[in-house]
Amino acid sequence: GGYYGFDLKSLEDCLCGGFGAIPPYVLHLHNANSMLDEGNAFFQQLKEVFLSRNVKLVYH
Repeated sequence: GGYYGFDLKSLEDCLCGGFGAIPPYVLHLHNANSMLDEGNAFFQQLKEVFLSRNVKLVYH
């Protein structure tokens, strides 16, 4: 529970800014089927942020 911002840069800061969750960890995404489309640019960027910070994404 805390502030995670409003964009991907804010999220990335939370992953490496010395507070919040500390990677490595696994993030489970439930009902993510609509986001898995390779044409979804936002989701592709989101995956890159998490993977670059050693966060494993698992889709359910």
